[in-house]
Amino acid sequence: MYRLEDLVYLMSRLRNPESGCPWDIKQDFQSLAKYTLEEAYEVVDAIETNDCHSLEEELGDLLFQVVFYSEIAREKQLFTIETVIDKLVAKLLVRHPHVFPSAKLYCDNEEESAIPEHEVQRQWEKLKAEERKQKGHVGVFDDIPVSMPALGRAVKLQKRMSQKGMDWQGVSPVFEKLEEEIAELRGAWLHEDRDGVEHELGDVIFTCVNLARKMNSEPEQALRKANQRFISRCLFIVNALEQENSSISEVSEARLDELWKTAKANLA
Repeated sequence: MYRLEDLVYLMSRLRNPESGCPWDIKQDFQSLAKYTLEEAYEVVDAIETNDCHSLEEELGDLLFQVVFYSEIAREKQLFTIETVIDKLVAKLLVRHPHVFPSAKLYCDNEEESAIPEHEVQRQWEKLKAEERKQKGHVGVFDDIPVSMPALGRAVKLQKRMSQKGMDWQGVSPVFEKLEEEIAELRGAWLHEDRDGVEHELGDVIFTCVNLARKMNSEPEQALRKANQRFISRCLFIVNALEQENSSISEVSEARLDELWKTAKANLA
């Protein structure tokens, strides 16, 4: 069975300037970034479809990205896969003092240190804050990447302010805020204010993220599932109309609404 060191060696062969793969040789950090995002999404897709066979393969593809970056860095004498692993293990030891009180992975006489989950979370946030300070991230949002997808970044921004003590007290005020933002969006639309519509639409979406967070729901996952429901229902309608030798463009709005309700009732 192949091991991690075999993958690292394979990567070095692929990047060999004289005998390697031309495509792999010309890659750099910037050119690989889009592929890393694709691989991460494919991992999530395998999880959401409960496809463990694909998950095993996709995790391998994601691991390959880590090894690829590390090989490029080794060539530039920046860091290596060994230092990546070393820093990761050291960071996890420090972040889990309730499991590793001595900050050592192997210890014969380690006493168990069971603490409540809320205390684990408090320690985690404290350690993360210290790490941000050490990295020079003195601003409240300095370590939240601008390049993140907007939905996920909104969650992080809101959570950060919640940790600072600025948050809604319960779900009801967020519903009220959402109704207010929808009213403002409707007003901008009625006044044909194009810039205002974009502004207010952003506020509506941002408030929906807040609502999801207060309900302990992940908005990205909720939206992905909504996308899948939409696909299933639309395919149901298309197939139903094909059996009637018809198409969406040929039927009335009332008929489409009827089919939509049928799809919604019959599909999860």
